[in-house]
Amino acid sequence: MARNIGIVGAGIAGLHLALYLQKHGVDATIITDRPPDEYRNIRLLNTVAHHHVTIAREDYLGVNHWTDPKDHYYYHDHVFNFPQPLSFRGDFSKASRAVDYRLYLPALMQDFLKRGGKIEYRRIEERDVRPLVARFDLLVVSTGKGPLGQLFTYRPEHSPYQQPQRRLCVGLYTGVRQPDPMNVTLSVSPGHGEMIVIPTITFGGIANALLMENVPGGDMEELATLSYDDNPKHFLGCCSASWRSITRRHMTASTLRVSIWRSRRISCKAAWSRPCATRWSSSTTANARSHSATSMPSSIP
Repeated sequence: MARNIGIVGAGIAGLHLALYLQKHGVDATIITDRPPDEYRNIRLLNTVAHHHVTIAREDYLGVNHWTDPKDHYYYHDHVFNFPQPLSFRGDFSKASRAVDYRLYLPALMQDFLKRGGKIEYRRIEERDVRPLVARFDLLVVSTGKGPLGQLFTYRPEHSPYQQPQRRLCVGLYTGVRQPDPMNVTLSVSPGHGEMIVIPTITFGGIANALLMENVPGGDMEELATLSYDDNPKHFLGCCSASWRSITRRHMTASTLRVSIWRSRRISCKAAWSRPCATRWSSSTTANARSHSATSMPSSIP
């Protein structure tokens, strides 16, 4: 008996499920509010890295379009800024890689469509739930946003936290010197937050996501309150002053260009006790428009 599955949301969960069902001959319809051609000009969605288990799933589904080993990374550097600093390297058994989701999601949507899949482009309201349930044999909710996401509310009995534990800010930067092979660096400053440097495949090739995870109330939190939109020069100047001491070892002499994505809030005060090594908590996020700036000092992911 033929089954008809509805999937609300075209993120990685919805797309991988739809492609898997399609591969096994099950009809699936994705419902999303954004067509593929709108992704290029939106704000950076996230800074997600895919480890080898996800890459293996992409191979199985026939949607791994980023196979060049030079674009993958192979180990993590960890730096803990304790009174007695600790640093170590962790090598992976298999390579990982990060792709800008403004490239990744529309590519998989096109794969699904080319193989005969159906995508409906519309926003789902709460009043649409009952008709959708009646229409499909199974309705899968794979989005945490909008009216459907709001049906699944915060459950205080399942978490000791009543607010986000980090306030985030991240940008995509070119001009960062890449090691060979590439790696991710995690630098931890207790009481202030973490900084993660992630080499990422984006529209112009490889850039570095510099992710600041700031502890609310810590010295770094101030950066999350700055707005690139309001004052680009001030934003970049404050970030440069903070990042210079952290990332000095990785910068080339070239001018930086930055695509800004930020969560609600991040800090200008340099709370990091030492530079990153030889070289990304729960949070509620709000996206910021992508921008390009060419006047940032080169000495400052």
